[in-house]
Amino acid sequence: MGSVRDQLVHILRCEQGWIGRLQYLPVKELEYKEYPTTKQIRETKARVTAETIAYLDQLSEAQLNAELTRRPDDWGGLLQSPDFILHHILTHAFHHKGQIVAMFRLLGRPIGETDLQP
Repeated sequence: MGSVRDQLVHILRCEQGWIGRLQYLPVKELEYKEYPTTKQIRETKARVTAETIAYLDQLSEAQLNAELTRRPDDWGGLLQSPDFILHHILTHAFHHKGQIVAMFRLLGRPIGETDLQP
């Protein structure tokens, strides 16, 4: 991702997509150009997080840890458990947050917080 904005939107885009596909829902991909402000990214982060929590709240522990039995549309990887995918969502976000921090350091502007907290 060539910009900090695109890195942040990519993180949200993937979480929304993976959680939606786990529920066998159609997924409308987030478009980078539709997020020109930090405020819009924060609002989308709040929505995506709420959708993820709502999905997880409806699962029993057994469902959370059970391997998927059918392939969601556009699923590129192996069939795994929702728990495995959630872990992947977290490590994916950490990876891109590290890239964001590196981008700022290269620009001579070291930063701390990358979680878009208010």
